[in-house]
Amino acid sequence: MADIDLIPADYAALRQWRRRLTQIASLLLLLTLMTIGARAWLGWRIAVERPAVEALLEADKAAQARRTQLNGLNNRSLGVNAQLTALQGWRDGSRWP
Repeated sequence: MADIDLIPADYAALRQWRRRLTQIASLLLLLTLMTIGARAWLGWRIAVERPAVEALLEADKAAQARRTQLNGLNNRSLGVNAQLTALQGWRDGSRWP
């Protein structure tokens, strides 16, 4: 008597397919929620860090401008030093051949 299965085979197969589909749908829902959550978190982190990044970019632009100005001043200093050396040579007549 224990060997008799009263549940029809097609009903048991349909029930198994429904269970699998429910599991797959649950998994897809979980993955979707995780993706939405991760995207929201990343968007929030980017929004928080954006002002700092913009400040660093502005500081970089200012540093580039100062570096350009410093290079110009260094070139000018080299020219002035060359003129100074020439003037000192004119003052010191013993250097002349």
